[in-house]
Parts: sequence; structure tokens; C-alpha cells
Amino acid sequence: MYVKDMMTTDLFVVNESDKVESASTILNFRNVRHVPVVNNDNKLVGLITPRELFGGLIKEPNGFLAKDVMKTEVITVQPGTPLIGALDVMIVNKFGCLPVVDNNRKLVGIISEIDLLKLLYKESKLPDDWYLDKRGISYKETDKKK
Repeated sequence: MYVKDMMTTDLFVVNESDKVESASTILNFRNVRHVPVVNNDNKLVGLITPRELFGGLIKEPNGFLAKDVMKTEVITVQPGTPLIGALDVMIVNKFGCLPVVDNNRKLVGIISEIDLLKLLYKESKLPDDWYLDKRGISYKETDKKK
């Protein structure tokens, strides 16, 4: 299995010249934890997470652009990268995601720990006494409080 088989391609991104509030809005209202930052050619130039956002805003909340707070040293993978290789990079570096780029560094997707957990869940053969509660949390019948 390859990164292209699991990556998310419907992305919420910001341009490096966008105000940082755009990234904040995406993080807060789109239920994502990583916002790729691209230039005008759709090439990946950085990544914004709550950590970068908070670090930038604590100094001076107004007037920041995405390029002012983004992480610029971003490890990426390509669509043809074996999934196990991407997983290894994420585990070793404690990354929550890896942007997926083509040979020209154009952003084509992102793979996150959630994508990998979904795959693990899908591939697992859980016994019949496991189920999802109303919050989407899986647990055994015997774990329920009585």
C-alpha cells in the first residue's frame, strides 16, 4: 500500500501571504490540526499547527502573515512512497502528519495519523462485542459502567 492510497486530497490550505487569521479559522472550524502553506504556484513552503499559531500570536496578535509563523522545515513524502515508510517517518519524528508533494514540490495531499488509525481500524478484525458509542469511541461491552 502506498501514500496515494490513504492520503487526503481535499485540503484546507493557506497562501504564504494570507493573514494568519485564515489559518486560525481553518484550525478552529474545519476540525484539522495541520494547515499546509503554499506559494502562488501551489508549492509547499510551510506548515502551520496550533503550536506555530500560538507562538506567533503570543508575540503580536495583529498583522502576522502565514509566512511569519509557519514551520518552514517540513519533511514531505510523495504519492508513491510506501505507506510503511511514511509511518516510520511519522513515528520516529513524532509527526502528526506528512504533506504529500509531487516531483516539483506541488502539494497534492496530506497523510495524517488519523488516516493511519482509520486504516488500522478498518483492517482490524474486532470481535462482535466491540462497537462505537455515540461519541465514536470503541470499547468492549464489559467496559460499560453499570
